[in-house]
Amino acid sequence: MEKRRLRQIFRSLLIVVIPIATSFWSCSAHKSSTMSYSGDCKIVNCTYGTGGLSSYRVSTPTSDLDIELKGEIRVTDNDRDLKSISPGGYLRFSQKTFGNKRTISIESDSNGQLTRKFYENRNEQPYEPEGKKWLGEVLIEVIRATGIDAENRAKRIYASKGVDGVIAEINLLPSNSVKAEYFSALMSQPGLTKIEKISIIENIPVRISSETECAKFYRKHFELFITDPDVCAAYLRSVAKMYSNTERGSVLRTINPKININNPLISEAYFNVVNKMESSTESGSVLRDLLTKQDLSDEAFISYLVTTKKITSNTELASVLHSIKKVNFTNPDVIEAYFAAVTSLTSNTEGGRVLRELYRKTQLNKDAMIAYLYSAKRISSNVELGTVLRGMKNIDLNDKEIMLAYFATVNSLSSNTEKGRVLRDLISAQTLNTDAMIEFLYATKRLSSNMELGYVMRDLIPHLELNKSVVEAFFLTVNTISSDTEHGRVLRELIRKGKLNPDYIFGILHSTTRLASNTEKASVLVELAQIMPKELEYVSKYREVASTISSQSERDRVMKELN
Repeated sequence: MEKRRLRQIFRSLLIVVIPIATSFWSCSAHKSSTMSYSGDCKIVNCTYGTGGLSSYRVSTPTSDLDIELKGEIRVTDNDRDLKSISPGGYLRFSQKTFGNKRTISIESDSNGQLTRKFYENRNEQPYEPEGKKWLGEVLIEVIRATGIDAENRAKRIYASKGVDGVIAEINLLPSNSVKAEYFSALMSQPGLTKIEKISIIENIPVRISSETECAKFYRKHFELFITDPDVCAAYLRSVAKMYSNTERGSVLRTINPKININNPLISEAYFNVVNKMESSTESGSVLRDLLTKQDLSDEAFISYLVTTKKITSNTELASVLHSIKKVNFTNPDVIEAYFAAVTSLTSNTEGGRVLRELYRKTQLNKDAMIAYLYSAKRISSNVELGTVLRGMKNIDLNDKEIMLAYFATVNSLSSNTEKGRVLRDLISAQTLNTDAMIEFLYATKRLSSNMELGYVMRDLIPHLELNKSVVEAFFLTVNTISSDTEHGRVLRELIRKGKLNPDYIFGILHSTTRLASNTEKASVLVELAQIMPKELEYVSKYREVASTISSQSERDRVMKELN
């Protein structure tokens, strides 16, 4: 493919616009199309705006052939003379070789009768025999340069020599647009076999160097290629050989409504075309359009998702993922492919948006939810990940696997502020079972900010269970608070608002001993004494803790509460 591209660049460097000499058919005042090139022959195609009037110059190393024509022209079966020209039409051409110029003019009157004239330099000569002889020699060049009678010629050649014969003739044509006419005429032949269609489509990118002309052909004739899987795959392989992302995209959007994308052979060839597109914009446009036109099977959808991963623009990839309205999350392979595509987003912002929208619009089953959480865990922005997690209302934390995946994702937050916000939001939105409560406390324990840890623990207190395992986890977490102020606040809040049982009371007493501040110790014990049963086991432990207060005044204040 690289050699072909270099060859095209080299050809474009060789092409120079050759102005057509002023004569009775000069096109200098008319619109000129892009020059075509083949072998040693260069063509400038100058086309009049209306009336079907066209002018050409064919330039070779030894001569220039100027052509002007109007109307519909038919040629004889031997390509040496004209059968007819539509009324009012004409064909004029002249060739200049080594300073000598010959000209033929053939005009059709209002009844279709032809008048033939022959000139040498500026002097008119008898048409026969020299003019007729020269026409027979030069007409084939005129036919090949202009595409005169292309449809009938292609039909005639196909009838006698088959597809290979027409392609051999196409190989002699210097103009891409004329080549495309012959290929189109060839496709109009009835009864083309599978092998013939494949041969035709394989020759398009080889024989036509203009991607514009190739794309026109692909769009015009696609319905003749897409019904048979083998032919369709060959068609798509041919489209893949174009370099222009825009042209490939235009072809794929044209065929999207009709192609059998769920056929594995066609699906593979189709997504191979998209994979070769270097423009994220075009790839995204094609993939979004496909979803609006097709109902993809799981297999085709997995291929679709694999293809989206190759889009290098986060904006385009996210746009494609947003456009997906239905995902079969009952299929594990679909789940894996979908979240692999989401994870391939390198933009935290786009990844977060995709996940939040998915959660809002889709009821995720267990496997999809776990995959969702591990995909979210890959977001490196604390703000984005925190936003995703806070958006997960009513997540089923009663399922142990989902619960473990959730807290693994929460623990990946490195920001105390964001993690604290997520945990506080969770406890206000959900009633946690014992396992979830313990995981919640272990996640809270990993906060390195005393302030955030204290905020979370105080918010948790009204939701605590009277459960020994939860009590142990709670005080393990409280005891990690290194700030006496925050530690004391949590214990006092537990005394005021907690559902206290013996385990909690003894837990408070034990945790109080870890406070270094006499003031904080005393404050906790004073409040505890007001609600603590005055039974011996409690009073004994209370006195033991009070004895650790080194300030006599604070110790007296505490002991006074026992009276």
